[in-house]
Amino acid sequence: MYLSGLALFSLAGFAIVTLMAAARDIRTKPIPQGLILTLLGGFLLLAAGSGWSREEIAASLIAATMVLFVGLLLSAMGWAEVNHGKLAAVFTLWLGAHQTLDFVLLSGLIGLFVTLLLACLPRLGWRAALKTGSRWFADQRGLPVGATLATAAIILIPYSPWVTSVG
Repeated sequence: MYLSGLALFSLAGFAIVTLMAAARDIRTKPIPQGLILTLLGGFLLLAAGSGWSREEIAASLIAATMVLFVGLLLSAMGWAEVNHGKLAAVFTLWLGAHQTLDFVLLSGLIGLFVTLLLACLPRLGWRAALKTGSRWFADQRGLPVGATLATAAIILIPYSPWVTSVG
């Protein structure tokens, strides 16, 4: 597999900003708009030069718009935070339209795993997990959704047009 320098640079930047968003979500909960805008701007600036076709870019923009719409709808219903919908949309943009369903399903599975882990570990006698689990549930902060989205995005990025279109 051959990656152009620009594609490699793009993937490295994506990974760094994605990990920053996940860490921020775990620590303090709100994901800064700057991280989301950095990912959006990075995609818009780098995708065409990294081997993406016009059709791939257009389809990715359409898929990301649909994910954003669903995220905003969930936020309006009180089931999610607005920034999580925006983050999911920008990750969809980077992963490509053909990865949208995989991304949504994998994010859901990772979220389910994290929920079960935080709920079950304190009952199994893990003292450190007791503090972590009780903090997430008692503070009603919700689960680290941004971290689950970031994990799914990092897992799926090797199957995106950043890698498969080049070479």
